[in-house]
Amino acid sequence: MLDKLFIVLFAAFLMAFPTGELLRIKLTDNVYVVPQDFIAVILFFISSYNFVQRKEKPRDHLFVLFFLFFIGFGTISLVINSIINPAYNFIVSLLYGIRLTIYTAIFLYPLTLRNKIRANSLMFLSGSTIVIIESKRL
Repeated sequence: MLDKLFIVLFAAFLMAFPTGELLRIKLTDNVYVVPQDFIAVILFFISSYNFVQRKEKPRDHLFVLFFLFFIGFGTISLVINSIINPAYNFIVSLLYGIRLTIYTAIFLYPLTLRNKIRANSLMFLSGSTIVIIESKRL
């Protein structure tokens, strides 16, 4: 049940992804949210539940380990930079780190699915759509 919900939301996420910044919503000064961020948060909770409840781990443990080190060092750097430079825009930088973590967790989840072909096809379709839209803009 949860895998089917993830695939449906994942498809919606990938279809919303090519819209990019066209449909962004301004929250405050320099802080914007795009529609796929709302879907991404739901997908993040589903993938987190899957990793905790089922105790399934992605095959590439080394990537996850290095990614966690990267996020850890980024967080430490963010805290140090906000202490040294109080005028630093802490919230905007924090949101970029959160978005990176959420997106990475979402794209690790299909590695644990039984039907990986469908998830791979959706990612290919979304990437192709982005390429086609960008080629038409030029």
